[in-house]
Amino acid sequence: MSDGPRQRGKATSVAEDGASGSDKDSGNSGVALKKEIGLVSACGIIVGNIIGSGIFVSPKGVLENASSVGLALIVWIVTGIITAIGALCYAELGVTIPKSGGDYSYVKDIFGGLAGFLRLWIAVLVIYPTNQAVIALTFSNYVLQPLFPTCLPQDNGLRLLAAVCLLLLTWVNCSSVRWATRVQDVFTAGKLLALALIIVMGLVQICKGEYYWLEPTHAFESFQDYDVGLIALAFLQGSFAYGGWNFLNYVTEELVDPYTNLPRAIFISIPLVTFVYVFANIAYITAMSPQELLASNAVAVTFGEKLLGVMSWIMPISVALSTFGGVNGSLFTSSRLFFAGAREGHLPSLLAMIHVKRCTPIPALLFTCLSTLLMLCTSDMYTLINYVGFINYLFYGVTVAGQIVLRIKQPDMHRPIKISLVWPVIYLLFWAFLLIFSLYSEPLVCGIGLAIMLTGVPVYFLGVYWDNKPQCFNTFVDNMTHVGQKFCLVVYPVGDQGGKLQKRGFDFVYGDIAGSGISQDMSPSVRLQEMIRVIRSARTQGEERGVIQRECAAIRAQFRQADNGGRSHNLAKLLYVHMLGYPAHFGQMECVRLIASPRYSEKRVGYLGAMMLLDEKQDASLLITNSIKNDLSHSSQYVQSLALCTLACMGSAEMCRDLAPEIDRLLRASNSYIKKKAALCAVHIVRKVPELGELFTPSARSLLSEKNHGVLHGAVVLITELCERSPETLAQFRKAVPELVQVMKGLVMSGYSPEHNVAGISDPFLQVRILRLLRILGRNDEVASDGMNDLLAQVATNTDSSKTAGSAVLYETVLTVMDIKSESGLRVLAVNILGRFLLNNDRNIRYISMTSLQKIVQTDHNAVQRHRGTIVDCLKDQDASVKRRALELSLALVSAVNIRSLMKELLLFLSCCPPELRSHTASGIFNAAERYAPSQRWHIDTILHVLTTAGGDVRDETVPNLIQLITTATDLHSYTVHKLYRALLTDISQQSLVQVACWCIGEYGDLLLRGECEETEPVQVTEDDVLDALETVLQSHMSAAATRGFALTATMKLSTRITHNVDRIRSIVSIYGSCIDVELQQRAVEYNALFKKYDHMRAAVLERMPVIDKNSPGHTNGETVGGTVKGPDQTKIKQEEGTVTPQPANQVCDLLDLLGGSEEPLQPCPALPTPLGPGSVSGGAGGELLDLLGGLDPPPVPCVRVYEKNGVTLTLQCDGQTDTAVTVSLIASNSTHGDITQFTLQAAVPKSVQLQMKAPSSDVIPAGGLGQVTQTVLLNNPNKVSLRMRVRVSYIAQGTTFQDTVQIDSFPATVCK
Repeated sequence: MSDGPRQRGKATSVAEDGASGSDKDSGNSGVALKKEIGLVSACGIIVGNIIGSGIFVSPKGVLENASSVGLALIVWIVTGIITAIGALCYAELGVTIPKSGGDYSYVKDIFGGLAGFLRLWIAVLVIYPTNQAVIALTFSNYVLQPLFPTCLPQDNGLRLLAAVCLLLLTWVNCSSVRWATRVQDVFTAGKLLALALIIVMGLVQICKGEYYWLEPTHAFESFQDYDVGLIALAFLQGSFAYGGWNFLNYVTEELVDPYTNLPRAIFISIPLVTFVYVFANIAYITAMSPQELLASNAVAVTFGEKLLGVMSWIMPISVALSTFGGVNGSLFTSSRLFFAGAREGHLPSLLAMIHVKRCTPIPALLFTCLSTLLMLCTSDMYTLINYVGFINYLFYGVTVAGQIVLRIKQPDMHRPIKISLVWPVIYLLFWAFLLIFSLYSEPLVCGIGLAIMLTGVPVYFLGVYWDNKPQCFNTFVDNMTHVGQKFCLVVYPVGDQGGKLQKRGFDFVYGDIAGSGISQDMSPSVRLQEMIRVIRSARTQGEERGVIQRECAAIRAQFRQADNGGRSHNLAKLLYVHMLGYPAHFGQMECVRLIASPRYSEKRVGYLGAMMLLDEKQDASLLITNSIKNDLSHSSQYVQSLALCTLACMGSAEMCRDLAPEIDRLLRASNSYIKKKAALCAVHIVRKVPELGELFTPSARSLLSEKNHGVLHGAVVLITELCERSPETLAQFRKAVPELVQVMKGLVMSGYSPEHNVAGISDPFLQVRILRLLRILGRNDEVASDGMNDLLAQVATNTDSSKTAGSAVLYETVLTVMDIKSESGLRVLAVNILGRFLLNNDRNIRYISMTSLQKIVQTDHNAVQRHRGTIVDCLKDQDASVKRRALELSLALVSAVNIRSLMKELLLFLSCCPPELRSHTASGIFNAAERYAPSQRWHIDTILHVLTTAGGDVRDETVPNLIQLITTATDLHSYTVHKLYRALLTDISQQSLVQVACWCIGEYGDLLLRGECEETEPVQVTEDDVLDALETVLQSHMSAAATRGFALTATMKLSTRITHNVDRIRSIVSIYGSCIDVELQQRAVEYNALFKKYDHMRAAVLERMPVIDKNSPGHTNGETVGGTVKGPDQTKIKQEEGTVTPQPANQVCDLLDLLGGSEEPLQPCPALPTPLGPGSVSGGAGGELLDLLGGLDPPPVPCVRVYEKNGVTLTLQCDGQTDTAVTVSLIASNSTHGDITQFTLQAAVPKSVQLQMKAPSSDVIPAGGLGQVTQTVLLNNPNKVSLRMRVRVSYIAQGTTFQDTVQIDSFPATVCK
């Protein structure tokens, strides 16, 4: 018995045999239906199949049953809308099930094989042969009518001309898909032009006032009684006129990008046809009365005779053209339906084959033509159409119902277009009404149609469902298929060989067509272009993988063949697969074979594959060493070039050592093309094996005399590489500076050369390379620098900077000038060039200009200052990177001379700068103000302005620094407290500002209450006003714990500065004695103790702080002890610097130490007690009091300095230790004059130790030791091994990036215990 798998096996073997010669000749890609139907042709298929002869000949059917003109027009519109809804449903099905065959394929996939077969059976048996026969007869009738003006043409003549029409169009469709679509496009355009003429003539009639039957009062005048049955018949007639709207779904697989073009074509065509139908009927009504229209046998001809006069012959010709295009469209689409049915096993397998060269389904077309010719021989075709019309429209409804079923059965199925289920429901209700009415009105006709359809049931079970057919029958079918294949020169398409042809209805098999000449044009795999198209059209990643896996399997099989002429073709496809990220390693040995091939076309693909699939780590790369060596001596320069490119791309150190002499030989060759490639290959060799540089030094020097720019470019790159890697070579090539200068002058002064000109610059790539080499040669060498000074000045003055190429050359010139020992005037010229770059519209050029200026601002400060205005303008740039670079450069330009003007610009920028730049801007303003402040008042005003604008973005050390500044400005205490009080009343959201304001009110509250201030208008406040302000801070949800601590301390201090509200202060303090915040609670308890137990000491403890000396032992790195929220950190710093806490001499000092920390005996505390972490407490006479209040004197903290370089100091400090865990802090400080930015730390420890690094406090270390960056590291040491840690330090200082690694083997003593 013949079964499906056996047949498919034969098919595969046939395809393999037939494809043996494909790649040898032209790389043909196997036989498959071509995707040649674009959007225009798709629209032509739909419009051409819908618009047949009906609209020209008999639009009277709708009017006759509608009983009035107005209702007839409504029927045309409604029917067009319903057709559009059905087309929407088919659009979703078409992209969800992207298979040719239209509703047959959809019904078969959704409802099963029997339902699909019945749809195919009725179409094959009756529908399409009869429709095509009728359209062909209509064509012949209108063609012959002018020849028989007084009588009707002979019936035999009509049938003969119709047969000629069918045969001609069948030949066109068999010849080429493109020809068929072009015919369809042309004749569709012709019928649209004819209808456009009718519509235009109708509009002319309307303009003349001929619109009697279009007026509302006359449009609905019925010429017979309205009847529901007749109206239903009108809708049925209208739906017949729109028939063919689903034909594009029959050729889905031949559409270009069906997921896009199928729905687009439907959405364009259906509204267009509806518009044409409605307006054509309106035009008819303007020229004829309803009675005249109903009496006419050819409405368009009568319309032409009335309005076109002598040009009335246009209408019969238009009808003929329309029907001719209709026959072509019907042949084209119906043959695809039969092709799809045969492919699914429901028709003979021969119909599923296509021509090996033309790629058209010739058997399906011939079958369609033959069945239509048979219909022409019968006189009962019109009766058959009436019988099966009901069945045809029944399957429209079944298909749309299948859409709803598919939504329910497979809701997660991929649907590129998904419409609402309301539309298919509306469509089904409309068709149910029409079909039920048809069944009711003509039950006999519908019953005969159903009977004809049911005749397909036994055929299905005998031909399709029955597998075990007699062997003789299978043999007969095999032989017939064999003969048909040879006769038509057809095979199965690629993709159907491996199982896509399922169980076949008639069990036809593939024939053995060996020896027929077909084998030379077949290929077992597709072309590269076709494979790329299929992969790109994959809807899911799984579908893409499936395509690639099948293609890779075919490539593997061909690689295993001993004599395979398509290796290069297959390897090219494999390289594309590799580019997509899929494994392609099995092609490595094929690369080796192709490289050894004597044919250039194969060598080229082989070397390309080696560069993509091989690298120096794979052993297969060693196999091509000998081939490369042989090809380096090849007589063809192109083969030598392939070898050189491959060696330069993936040559390993061993290959470079073996082939270096060959490269040196080629550097001395006479061919410039080879010398250019060899120079670049030598660059790769020097990078891989630096000691081989000596071998190329003489050759590289000789290449500088070459005139070819490519060789010069390669030589300069090679010399640059040699000089960077060897100081001895650098000294040798410094003697070549005059030669390089001459080459560069030749480029600068040369005239226009079209070969090398880029935007008016002569070979800017070579100029840039030479300038880079000169920079290396002139660095730290005065003689070489003097030799190139004049050249650099010439380049700087003669190069046009209006184009990017010129800007690149000028930029390299500037870098060279700044890097060598150039003259001062030349350096000023370089800075001016960078200044011109700042005015460029290109943001990239402005950015690199400011980056370069930042590098030289310290050495050429005055020259850069000239461009200060332009740099400040860049702060307004929209680009964030340009804005950041402009900010850094503006801060670097601040000096004592321009501090006032530049600070105004920076403060203005701070008010509108992005949030990510506020912290950096505020830090820079603070540093500049501290270094260059013209007066203390200006200094204080500037800092207060920053705090008011960006108080939430300033660093922690800002508050103690400002407090220290205020204490030193004794003449400005009243001014400062008044200004801060106003700021406090205005805004309490800026925490840093509020903290300083609270501190000043606590210290200088008496000055505020006096209301005396010369520098500013004093504020008249009362004690209650001040306490209200502080209490607002204490109670605000915006206040941090540290801020509340400042406010509470200020409130306490006011108890010694006011007289009438001490009880209120006592009550405020007592409230916070039970605060949930521990620090605030402890402070409140201490203050309560002062009120109750030690009230006699309160005035002394809370008296005004003395002036704080920034350089005193109590102030380190800009931080006031007890004045910030980082009390413990300050203690650590003091311990690190070796300061010793002095022992106070009396009880008062003990208490002072307890509340704020005193550094000198018999002296009040020099800093405000902080709400977080008390200061140092000394033992003495007040020991009992200390124990009573719970003094917290931290033990000495062990630390060790691990890194000190470039002004950056890194200290390791032990914070805590348990049996198995250690907590350490890495503290970085900066002693330079500029901020250290992008500071990062990375750490590594042995595997037995677990490491956890917390986030650093900042990535910027302020200049001049004004702040620190701290990062905490947790070390878990369960095995208690000796601790070791390696730390990588990275940062940017003065525009230069530094990176160092530190090995820490000795931790502080307590850690190592």
